[in-house]
Amino acid sequence: MSNENSPTFLDTRELAARHRKTPQAIRAARVTGGGPPFVKIGGAVRYRLSDIEAYEARNTFTSTAAEQPTAAESARP
Repeated sequence: MSNENSPTFLDTRELAARHRKTPQAIRAARVTGGGPPFVKIGGAVRYRLSDIEAYEARNTFTSTAAEQPTAAESARP
């Protein structure tokens, strides 16, 4: 049974495909705090779609001259 109010989760492989990166690159960013927030459920790493979308919004720029946030700033909700 699906609840329309329950969050949608992606695993590392799905996030890698969404961002066109390798799963290894996603794992490395997770270790350094350079990716979106994640949750661990029974030892499995999952990413809430809402957190991914917020991370993408924080990392959207209109010019390459725009100041880039640090890894820690990008990870903030």
